[in-house]
Amino acid sequence: STKTTDLLRSRYFDGRVKTSAVRDDGIETAVHVGFLPPFGIEEMQAYDGVVPRRFGQFSSDWLFTDHGARLLSVNYRLVPRGKPTDVPQARAHEQTLVSSEEGLDVYEDSGALPRARLVTAAVVGRSPDDALRILRDPQFNPAVTALVEHPIAGIHALPSTDSPGDANIISRTLNSVVIDVVATDHAILVLSDQYFPGWNAYIDGV
Repeated sequence: STKTTDLLRSRYFDGRVKTSAVRDDGIETAVHVGFLPPFGIEEMQAYDGVVPRRFGQFSSDWLFTDHGARLLSVNYRLVPRGKPTDVPQARAHEQTLVSSEEGLDVYEDSGALPRARLVTAAVVGRSPDDALRILRDPQFNPAVTALVEHPIAGIHALPSTDSPGDANIISRTLNSVVIDVVATDHAILVLSDQYFPGWNAYIDGV
């Protein structure tokens, strides 16, 4: 292990770590992709290099942007020491330098979206291509709106002004996620993980 991996492991978090950024002269990498997962730390690209085709299409042109990072609940960023992050100036105040070791600066992003969250609005993606278009649209706000495949009873296009409740991840492994949910109204539970065949959702174990 290293000082940086020890730091990240000591800070329990439900999000992901971003290890690279797009700059004017190309992509700049703080550490090699795949370096962190062996230490139990999930990168923005997930735990391994096996990426489903649709996810690759969805992420190919904006995976490294701030919009994409927020959508994937990136709450830590690694950049070469002394280099700026690629976060827009409007969100610079949400970045806190928590470590500067081994040639790396580690920033914590207080504006990252929770990996599990409740939302009260939804927009329908009529096709896979339409869903990708919506996700890439900067006007799409995943903090309050879910992208769904079909309309859901009790869920509307505009979000409620009231809090829908709370969702907190209790435990997470490679094969399971347990979330404690207290909903105060009709809401959708959003988990910022890519869908893969074989995943099933259960409510109170049923």
